[in-house]
Amino acid sequence: MKKIGLFVCFIYPFLFFFSQDWKVEIAKDNFFTIEEDFPDSKKKHLNIEVFNADKNFTLSRIGSSRFSAQFPDDFKLKKGDSVLLLNEKFNIEFFINRHKVSSISHFNFVPNPKGFFQLSSVTTNINFPIAEKEKIIDQFFWEDQLGENYFVRSQRENKDYKFIYFYHFIAEKENLKLIKKISDKSSSASLYHNIESIQITDLNEDMIAEISCTYFINEAIKTVLTTESKKYYLIADKENKISLGSNLKKEGEFKRFLIQKCKTNN
Repeated sequence: MKKIGLFVCFIYPFLFFFSQDWKVEIAKDNFFTIEEDFPDSKKKHLNIEVFNADKNFTLSRIGSSRFSAQFPDDFKLKKGDSVLLLNEKFNIEFFINRHKVSSISHFNFVPNPKGFFQLSSVTTNINFPIAEKEKIIDQFFWEDQLGENYFVRSQRENKDYKFIYFYHFIAEKENLKLIKKISDKSSSASLYHNIESIQITDLNEDMIAEISCTYFINEAIKTVLTTESKKYYLIADKENKISLGSNLKKEGEFKRFLIQKCKTNN
Protein backbone atom coordinates (compact mmCIF):
# COMPACT_ATOMS: atom_id res chain seq x y z
CA MET A 1 0.00 0.00 0.00
CA LYS A 2 1.35 3.41 -0.92
CA LYS A 3 1.99 5.82 1.90
CA ILE A 4 0.24 9.15 1.29
CA GLY A 5 1.55 12.48 2.53
CA LEU A 6 -0.30 15.69 1.64
CA PHE A 7 0.63 19.35 1.54
CA VAL A 8 -0.74 22.32 -0.38
CA CYS A 9 0.85 25.31 -2.11
CA PHE A 10 -0.17 27.94 -4.65
CA ILE A 11 1.89 28.73 -7.72
CA TYR A 12 0.50 31.05 -10.43
CA PRO A 13 -1.28 30.24 -12.70
CA PHE A 14 -2.14 26.78 -11.34
CA LEU A 15 -3.09 25.29 -8.03
CA PHE A 16 -0.67 22.44 -7.36
CA PHE A 17 -1.34 19.63 -4.93
CA PHE A 18 1.23 16.94 -4.24
CA SER A 19 1.10 13.54 -2.65
CA GLN A 20 4.03 11.20 -2.38
CA ASP A 21 3.19 9.72 -5.78
CA TRP A 22 0.77 12.05 -7.60
CA LYS A 23 0.61 15.66 -8.71
CA VAL A 24 -2.71 17.44 -9.22
CA GLU A 25 -2.97 20.67 -11.21
CA ILE A 26 -6.10 22.84 -11.38
CA ALA A 27 -5.90 25.49 -14.11
CA LYS A 28 -7.81 28.75 -14.05
CA ASP A 29 -10.32 27.40 -16.58
CA ASN A 30 -11.31 24.58 -14.18
CA PHE A 31 -9.23 21.97 -16.02
CA PHE A 32 -7.88 19.23 -13.76
CA THR A 33 -4.72 17.22 -14.51
CA ILE A 34 -3.69 14.27 -12.33
CA GLU A 35 -0.30 12.75 -13.10
CA GLU A 36 1.81 10.06 -11.43
CA ASP A 37 5.40 11.05 -10.59
CA PHE A 38 6.82 7.62 -11.46
CA PRO A 39 4.44 6.18 -14.05
CA ASP A 40 4.00 2.52 -14.81
CA SER A 41 1.72 0.57 -17.14
CA LYS A 42 -0.69 -0.66 -14.46
CA LYS A 43 -4.31 0.39 -14.82
CA LYS A 44 -5.62 2.68 -12.10
CA HIS A 45 -9.08 3.82 -11.06
CA LEU A 46 -9.50 7.59 -10.60
CA ASN A 47 -12.40 9.13 -8.69
CA ILE A 48 -12.92 12.86 -8.15
CA GLU A 49 -15.58 14.30 -5.85
CA VAL A 50 -16.48 18.02 -6.12
CA PHE A 51 -18.99 18.92 -3.44
CA ASN A 52 -20.46 21.38 -0.97
CA ALA A 53 -23.48 21.26 1.31
CA ASP A 54 -25.92 21.48 -1.61
CA LYS A 55 -24.23 19.79 -4.58
CA ASN A 56 -22.07 16.83 -5.42
CA PHE A 57 -20.34 16.16 -8.76
CA THR A 58 -18.38 12.99 -9.45
CA LEU A 59 -16.03 11.66 -12.09
CA SER A 60 -14.76 8.10 -12.47
CA ARG A 61 -12.17 6.90 -14.98
CA ILE A 62 -9.84 4.00 -15.66
CA GLY A 63 -6.34 4.77 -16.94
CA SER A 64 -2.64 4.46 -16.25
CA SER A 65 -0.51 7.41 -15.15
CA ARG A 66 -2.19 10.61 -16.38
CA PHE A 67 -5.78 11.85 -16.28
CA SER A 68 -7.44 15.11 -17.26
CA ALA A 69 -10.97 16.46 -16.88
CA GLN A 70 -12.90 19.71 -17.31
CA PHE A 71 -15.22 20.80 -14.52
CA PRO A 72 -18.21 20.68 -14.71
CA ASP A 73 -18.47 19.38 -18.31
CA ASP A 74 -16.95 15.94 -17.68
CA PHE A 75 -18.61 15.37 -14.31
CA LYS A 76 -21.85 13.63 -13.37
CA LEU A 77 -24.25 15.42 -11.04
CA LYS A 78 -24.89 13.17 -8.03
CA LYS A 79 -26.71 15.56 -5.69
CA GLY A 80 -28.48 18.94 -5.98
CA ASP A 81 -29.00 21.00 -9.13
CA SER A 82 -26.60 21.75 -11.97
CA VAL A 83 -26.82 25.57 -11.73
CA LEU A 84 -23.39 26.85 -10.68
CA LEU A 85 -23.02 30.28 -9.11
CA LEU A 86 -20.13 32.67 -9.63
CA ASN A 87 -17.47 31.97 -6.96
CA GLU A 88 -19.48 29.11 -5.52
CA LYS A 89 -17.19 27.33 -3.04
CA PHE A 90 -16.49 23.61 -3.26
CA ASN A 91 -14.39 20.91 -1.64
CA ILE A 92 -12.53 18.53 -3.95
CA GLU A 93 -11.17 15.08 -3.18
CA PHE A 94 -9.04 12.95 -5.50
CA PHE A 95 -8.87 9.17 -5.12
CA ILE A 96 -6.66 6.63 -6.89
CA ASN A 97 -7.70 3.03 -6.33
CA ARG A 98 -9.89 4.26 -3.43
CA HIS A 99 -6.96 5.95 -1.66
CA LYS A 100 -7.21 9.72 -1.24
CA VAL A 101 -4.20 11.33 -2.92
CA SER A 102 -5.18 14.98 -2.52
CA SER A 103 -7.93 17.30 -1.29
CA ILE A 104 -8.77 20.99 -1.41
CA SER A 105 -11.36 22.95 0.55
CA HIS A 106 -11.11 26.36 -1.16
CA PHE A 107 -11.99 25.77 -4.80
CA ASN A 108 -14.12 28.71 -5.97
CA PHE A 109 -15.86 28.05 -9.27
CA VAL A 110 -15.56 30.78 -11.89
CA PRO A 111 -17.04 29.96 -15.31
CA ASN A 112 -14.90 30.05 -18.42
CA PRO A 113 -14.35 32.12 -20.51
CA LYS A 114 -13.38 34.75 -17.99
CA GLY A 115 -13.93 38.33 -19.01
CA PHE A 116 -13.14 41.33 -16.87
CA PHE A 117 -13.36 44.05 -19.53
CA GLN A 118 -16.15 45.68 -21.50
CA LEU A 119 -15.95 45.45 -25.29
CA SER A 120 -17.72 48.35 -27.00
CA SER A 121 -18.48 49.01 -30.65
CA VAL A 122 -16.88 52.22 -31.98
CA THR A 123 -19.36 54.37 -33.91
CA THR A 124 -17.35 57.60 -34.16
CA ASN A 125 -15.09 58.34 -37.13
CA ILE A 126 -11.53 57.44 -36.12
CA ASN A 127 -8.70 57.83 -38.58
CA PHE A 128 -7.11 54.42 -38.21
CA PRO A 129 -3.74 54.10 -40.00
CA ILE A 130 -4.73 51.44 -42.51
CA ALA A 131 -4.61 51.31 -46.33
CA GLU A 132 -7.14 53.50 -48.16
CA LYS A 133 -8.43 50.60 -50.25
CA GLU A 134 -9.44 48.60 -47.20
CA LYS A 135 -13.09 48.60 -46.22
CA ILE A 136 -13.59 48.63 -42.45
CA ILE A 137 -16.06 45.96 -41.35
CA ASP A 138 -16.24 46.91 -37.68
CA GLN A 139 -14.20 48.51 -34.92
CA PHE A 140 -14.14 47.97 -31.16
CA PHE A 141 -12.76 49.55 -28.00
CA TRP A 142 -11.82 48.38 -24.51
CA GLU A 143 -9.62 49.45 -21.62
CA ASP A 144 -7.23 47.20 -19.71
CA GLN A 145 -3.82 47.42 -18.03
CA LEU A 146 -2.23 48.42 -21.35
CA GLY A 147 -4.55 51.43 -21.67
CA GLU A 148 -7.08 52.29 -24.40
CA ASN A 149 -7.29 49.50 -26.99
CA TYR A 150 -8.86 49.42 -30.45
CA PHE A 151 -9.50 46.38 -32.64
CA VAL A 152 -10.41 46.76 -36.30
CA ARG A 153 -11.54 44.21 -38.89
CA SER A 154 -11.29 45.14 -42.56
CA GLN A 155 -11.07 43.67 -46.06
CA ARG A 156 -10.19 44.50 -49.68
CA GLU A 157 -10.35 42.74 -53.04
CA ASN A 158 -8.66 42.73 -56.42
CA LYS A 159 -9.38 40.66 -59.54
CA ASP A 160 -7.53 37.61 -58.17
CA TYR A 161 -7.77 37.67 -54.38
CA LYS A 162 -9.70 38.82 -51.37
CA PHE A 163 -7.77 39.99 -48.31
CA ILE A 164 -8.99 40.24 -44.71
CA TYR A 165 -7.22 42.06 -41.90
CA PHE A 166 -7.27 42.36 -38.12
CA TYR A 167 -5.58 45.28 -36.33
CA HIS A 168 -4.90 45.87 -32.65
CA PHE A 169 -4.00 49.45 -31.73
CA ILE A 170 -3.23 51.15 -28.41
CA ALA A 171 -3.81 54.86 -27.92
CA GLU A 172 -0.63 56.74 -26.99
CA LYS A 173 -1.26 60.44 -26.36
CA GLU A 174 -2.83 61.59 -29.65
CA ASN A 175 -1.54 58.69 -31.76
CA LEU A 176 -2.51 55.08 -32.34
CA LYS A 177 0.29 52.55 -31.94
CA LEU A 178 -0.04 49.32 -33.93
CA ILE A 179 0.40 46.32 -31.62
CA LYS A 180 -0.55 43.50 -33.96
CA LYS A 181 -1.67 43.09 -37.58
CA ILE A 182 -3.08 39.77 -38.81
CA SER A 183 -3.99 39.11 -42.43
CA ASP A 184 -4.99 36.33 -44.80
CA LYS A 185 -5.88 36.00 -48.48
CA SER A 186 -7.73 33.63 -50.78
CA SER A 187 -10.27 33.70 -53.57
CA SER A 188 -13.17 36.02 -52.91
CA ALA A 189 -15.85 33.37 -52.48
CA SER A 190 -13.88 31.28 -49.97
CA LEU A 191 -12.75 33.99 -47.54
CA TYR A 192 -15.00 36.01 -45.24
CA HIS A 193 -15.28 37.22 -41.65
CA ASN A 194 -17.51 35.55 -39.10
CA ILE A 195 -19.02 38.81 -37.87
CA GLU A 196 -20.64 37.45 -34.71
CA SER A 197 -17.51 35.69 -33.43
CA ILE A 198 -15.78 38.72 -31.84
CA GLN A 199 -15.06 38.10 -28.14
CA ILE A 200 -12.94 39.57 -25.37
CA THR A 201 -11.61 37.55 -22.42
CA ASP A 202 -8.95 37.52 -19.71
CA LEU A 203 -8.37 33.78 -19.45
CA ASN A 204 -5.05 34.00 -17.59
CA GLU A 205 -6.24 36.82 -15.32
CA ASP A 206 -3.26 39.10 -16.02
CA MET A 207 -5.52 42.17 -16.47
CA ILE A 208 -4.56 42.30 -20.16
CA ALA A 209 -7.38 41.30 -22.47
CA GLU A 210 -7.31 38.69 -25.19
CA ILE A 211 -9.48 39.34 -28.22
CA SER A 212 -10.54 36.51 -30.49
CA CYS A 213 -12.66 35.91 -33.59
CA THR A 214 -13.08 33.45 -36.44
CA TYR A 215 -13.19 33.58 -40.21
CA PHE A 216 -13.81 31.16 -43.06
CA ILE A 217 -11.13 30.29 -45.60
CA ASN A 218 -11.08 27.56 -48.27
CA GLU A 219 -13.87 25.51 -46.66
CA ALA A 220 -12.10 25.66 -43.29
CA ILE A 221 -12.69 27.79 -40.22
CA LYS A 222 -9.76 29.64 -38.66
CA THR A 223 -9.93 30.94 -35.11
CA VAL A 224 -7.43 33.56 -33.97
CA LEU A 225 -6.63 35.12 -30.61
CA THR A 226 -4.26 38.01 -30.01
CA THR A 227 -2.93 39.52 -26.81
CA GLU A 228 0.20 41.59 -26.05
CA SER A 229 1.27 41.47 -29.73
CA LYS A 230 1.15 37.67 -29.78
CA LYS A 231 -1.03 35.66 -32.15
CA TYR A 232 -2.51 32.23 -31.49
CA TYR A 233 -4.66 30.29 -33.93
CA LEU A 234 -6.15 26.97 -34.92
CA ILE A 235 -7.78 25.69 -38.10
CA ALA A 236 -10.64 23.20 -38.41
CA ASP A 237 -11.11 21.66 -41.87
CA LYS A 238 -14.43 20.52 -43.36
CA GLU A 239 -14.04 17.14 -41.59
CA ASN A 240 -13.59 19.08 -38.30
CA LYS A 241 -9.98 17.96 -37.98
CA ILE A 242 -8.18 20.62 -35.93
CA SER A 243 -4.64 21.86 -36.55
CA LEU A 244 -2.96 24.02 -33.91
CA GLY A 245 -0.52 26.87 -34.35
CA SER A 246 2.84 25.88 -32.86
CA ASN A 247 2.83 28.39 -29.98
CA LEU A 248 -0.73 27.46 -29.01
CA LYS A 249 0.42 23.98 -27.95
CA LYS A 250 2.21 25.55 -24.97
CA GLU A 251 -0.82 27.60 -23.82
CA GLY A 252 -3.30 25.14 -22.33
CA GLU A 253 -6.00 27.63 -21.37
CA PHE A 254 -5.87 29.44 -24.72
CA LYS A 255 -5.89 26.13 -26.59
CA ARG A 256 -8.92 24.74 -24.78
CA PHE A 257 -10.78 28.03 -25.19
CA LEU A 258 -10.08 28.29 -28.94
CA ILE A 259 -11.02 24.66 -29.57
CA GLN A 260 -14.37 25.25 -27.89
CA LYS A 261 -14.84 28.57 -29.71
CA CYS A 262 -14.09 26.91 -33.03
CA LYS A 263 -16.69 24.20 -32.35
CA THR A 264 -19.27 26.83 -31.37
CA ASN A 265 -18.72 28.91 -34.51
CA ASN A 266 -18.44 26.00 -36.95
